[in-house]
Amino acid sequence: MNIATLKIFGWVIVAFGLITIIGDGSYYKGFYVSPYAGYAEVVLGLIILFWIRVDSKNNNAKEEETICPKCQKVYMAGKAPANAACDSCGAKLEPLEGFYERHPELKETPEDYPQSEAD
Repeated sequence: MNIATLKIFGWVIVAFGLITIIGDGSYYKGFYVSPYAGYAEVVLGLIILFWIRVDSKNNNAKEEETICPKCQKVYMAGKAPANAACDSCGAKLEPLEGFYERHPELKETPEDYPQSEAD
């Protein structure tokens, strides 16, 4: 299930709960549904919406490209080591976005490209 579907589902549950509360209860298949069930629906819908918000914030924080400031090895989103240290040199990784603005001295570093076998 994608995030948009879960958000709609959460808001629909909240709306049905509010309708049940405002209408002083309702009937479902001939049975009376107490307004307390509406409170439970509202709470359930808000829990779903809160969970989506927290989960999406955590995923956004984890899915970030990082770079090693020492050897300039780039790790794509979600591929960085769990300890946030470079595999090659052990330095602490930094976010790639804005890296060269924070370290302008590294911007003009010549890159070492391996010689192609055709040369």
